[in-house]
Amino acid sequence: MRLTTFTDYSLRVLIYVSVHPAECFEADSNACAITPDCRLKFALSDAVEAFYRTLRRHTLADVVRNPRALAKVLVIQPPPGAAAQA
Repeated sequence: MRLTTFTDYSLRVLIYVSVHPAECFEADSNACAITPDCRLKFALSDAVEAFYRTLRRHTLADVVRNPRALAKVLVIQPPPGAAAQA
């Protein structure tokens, strides 16, 4: 698949949560006393994966009402020849 404009990007690509949803995801700083017996990490992991699967099905164009206005805010230059197509 070839991306023709910035609005073709999957929301999954644009929205990536780099912060884990709970302390137990951070092996280096996990101080939670119940981690060995807690199963919340698995439920949260499933939820995060479902979140990203949903985002993969949508593009920026699906959720942006006015791509030109967004491009101005994001300081994105239209591709050459785009003005002629509008």
